[in-house]
Amino acid sequence: MDSGSTFRQLRKGIESELAARICVRPPYFALRSVAWNGREFSAVASTEFPPSAREVGPMRAAELGRHGAIAGLCALAMSQGDSARRYYLASTAHYAGFYSRASYGAELGFVARVEELSKRTGRATVSATDLVSGETVMELSVGYIVLSEPMFERLYRGHRQPTEARARLASLNTARISPGLRSLAAVPTAPCAGHFDNYPALPLAIVLSELVEISSELIGIPCWVREARVEARDLCWAGQPARFESLLEGPSTLGVESGYQCRALSDATVCAEMRLILSPPPKLGS
Repeated sequence: MDSGSTFRQLRKGIESELAARICVRPPYFALRSVAWNGREFSAVASTEFPPSAREVGPMRAAELGRHGAIAGLCALAMSQGDSARRYYLASTAHYAGFYSRASYGAELGFVARVEELSKRTGRATVSATDLVSGETVMELSVGYIVLSEPMFERLYRGHRQPTEARARLASLNTARISPGLRSLAAVPTAPCAGHFDNYPALPLAIVLSELVEISSELIGIPCWVREARVEARDLCWAGQPARFESLLEGPSTLGVESGYQCRALSDATVCAEMRLILSPPPKLGS
C-alpha cells in the first residue's frame, strides 16, 4: 500500500471516529482536511454564506466562531477515553479578531487545543489563520457543557421532531422592526440543519451572525469584529419565535470603534447575550 493510500485511510478513519463522537452533522459541520495528533485538532474551512453588507474580512466573525467552536468540540471529543457520542453545547466564548485584508472566501486553517475537560464541562482554545499569508485572523476560547446522548435526549425530549438527513443550511430571513431590532415569528428548520439530528436548534453562530449584522447597521460603515464575549443560556428551537436586539453603548461616532450590548430571545427567555466591539478598517497604508 502506498503512502497516499495509507493517508487517505487514516483521514477516513478520523472522520468516521468524529461522526460517532460528536453532535453536529453536515451541513452545519463543514470542516475539511481534519487531523488529530493526540494534542491538537486541525482543519480547513472557507465561508459558505454571501458577504455581509458591512462586515469586512475573509469570513464573517460569526462563521469564524462556528468553525472554531466545532473544531474545539472535535478536540474535546477526540480527547475522551471512549468513543461514545456526546453533545458539546457552547456556553461561553471569548472571540478576539484581527483585521485581515485577505479576500472574502479565502481558505482558513483552524487549530484547536483542549484546555480543560471533565465529565460535564470542557474548554478549548482555537486559532484561525489565512492559509496564504499565515496571518492570524481569530483567537477563540470556548466553554462547553458536555452531555451524554441519553442525558441530552432526556432533557430535551419535548423538542424532538424529525429532521431531513440531506437538508441544506440556510440563513435567517428576519423581519426588521427598527434599527437594532429584528424578529422571527417562528424559527424555521432549514437554518438548524445538522444542529441537531431530530432536535433542530438554531446554532449559536447563526444567532451571533444576526446580532453582528444588526449591530453593523447601527455603526453604518464598513467594520470588523475586534472582540466578542458571549454567554449562551438556552437553546432556541425550531418552531419557536425569536427576537434579536442590539444596543449601541454611548453616542455613535463615524470612524470610531464602538461597543454594543446584544441579546437573542425566544419568547421571554434570553437564549444568548453578547458584548460586541466593532472597529472600522484601518486606513490604507496604516
